[in-house]
Amino acid sequence: MKNNTIQIEYISSRVIQAQGRIDGITEVELIGTNGKTADAMTTAYWFGGTRVIDTNGDPIWEEQDPCAFAAMMEEIAE
Repeated sequence: MKNNTIQIEYISSRVIQAQGRIDGITEVELIGTNGKTADAMTTAYWFGGTRVIDTNGDPIWEEQDPCAFAAMMEEIAE
């Protein structure tokens, strides 16, 4: 297992976990975080063939909202 590979069950977002079960994805690759903590923290992952950002609310999927995703990625340290 790579250092930046995370088991899907360790992601805090239940929505990302549920989509992983639907898609048969058990691991994601960590892209980076915004360096903040608690509710202000965002974390980006490679999820199969797409990217997703875990937030304190709904996840931001690159393919569903490319503008919001790009804006949030500007804060992510890769």
